[in-house]
Amino acid sequence: MAERHSGFVNQVDGVGQVNVEDHRLAQSALWTPNGNITSRSGMVPNAASAAAPGTVTATSPTPNGFAHVSPFRYVLQSQRGGGVYTLTLDSIKDVNILGDQAADPSNPRNDLIVFHQRDSYFGDPNSDMVVRHVIGTPAASPVDPDPSAGGWGNDYVVKARVVVPANAITITNANITNFDLPYAVATGGQVPVRTQAERDALAPWEGMRCYRADKGWEEGYVGSAWRLLGIPLVSNLADVTNPYTQQIVRRTSDGQLVEWTGSAWAPLDSRKPACTLVMTGTFTVGPSADTDVRWTTFSENWTDPNSGNKMWDDGANPTRLTIRRDGYYTGGFELHYDQGSNTGGKRVATMTRNNTGIPTNASALCYDSSRFNTNGDITKLGGTFGERLTNGDILRVSTWQNSLGNLNLRGDTIEGKCRMWVVWEKP
Repeated sequence: MAERHSGFVNQVDGVGQVNVEDHRLAQSALWTPNGNITSRSGMVPNAASAAAPGTVTATSPTPNGFAHVSPFRYVLQSQRGGGVYTLTLDSIKDVNILGDQAADPSNPRNDLIVFHQRDSYFGDPNSDMVVRHVIGTPAASPVDPDPSAGGWGNDYVVKARVVVPANAITITNANITNFDLPYAVATGGQVPVRTQAERDALAPWEGMRCYRADKGWEEGYVGSAWRLLGIPLVSNLADVTNPYTQQIVRRTSDGQLVEWTGSAWAPLDSRKPACTLVMTGTFTVGPSADTDVRWTTFSENWTDPNSGNKMWDDGANPTRLTIRRDGYYTGGFELHYDQGSNTGGKRVATMTRNNTGIPTNASALCYDSSRFNTNGDITKLGGTFGERLTNGDILRVSTWQNSLGNLNLRGDTIEGKCRMWVVWEKP
């Protein structure tokens, strides 16, 4: 039938009853969806201070022939009809593994602990939920028994395997393997998952959230992919599936905030523009001629992660530093005129924005001058600034001298290097 009876309505005249399957279908709407009208089978989480729901353990501290099942609630999607069963064990159940069947003298066997739901609606002898001990067959290489054998049906879940060694007289925790069952929560609730594979097995809807117990972070489904929420601690960046551009996480190895640029992870500080240009060797400055200093290398040259443009391009414009982001910058320059026999004249230098005006300019960021070269010593010029600059601004260091002959700038002296630098400080 297409239309199903709603839950809690009168479908049997005079007694206020509704078909049990219709009731299960109505109840299934309250649990994590796994399809249009099916729900996710899984354990209902319990308090962190309690034993994990449904855990099977041996007797402690002195083992005997028993295993013990902790209380649980489990949502089981019916395999024979519609809707879900809510299986409940409200106190510890003791299972007499060796009392139900003694160990074989020659071979081990695999037993199973199974949560099984029977239903007279489908012809079963009763409608009980049973925590079953399903006994296996001893063999040199034992296999798990079939829980549905003997007409039990397939509405069940296997919680643990108990390997019974040959001649065993006790069962220990080493003999028990608990299977990690998925969790189920109320519709719209955050679903705990233990692994990425378990997350990928979800049937997500847009806005669904899950908690990655293996990573300690939250993820949300955006309609096409799972995305990390917030700024989580991440030990392995490869674990971040489907990062989005400008997503930020904190790397546990060094505490560094890192950002996804669209193609790679980069330290968040790398989004702070900075550039330091250096001149190596010598650079000749002719007399009475405004000259832009030609830079030969850099110690820092920031790349805009969005455009891919660097602040300095040594091939196309070796004299220019280009601002790539609006903001408040600090910076400066330092030049060193070589010592020489020509000590006369004046040396000046200016750091300019968007033109090369020397020796005076309204756009100058900083300026310095020296009246003459005393006794042939190296002449040092320099200055610093703090200014608000705009994306696309072009900065240069221009110099001028009137000694009536050529003078050289020295790239590396005992007093320092010829250099130019800027650092983005704030928006």
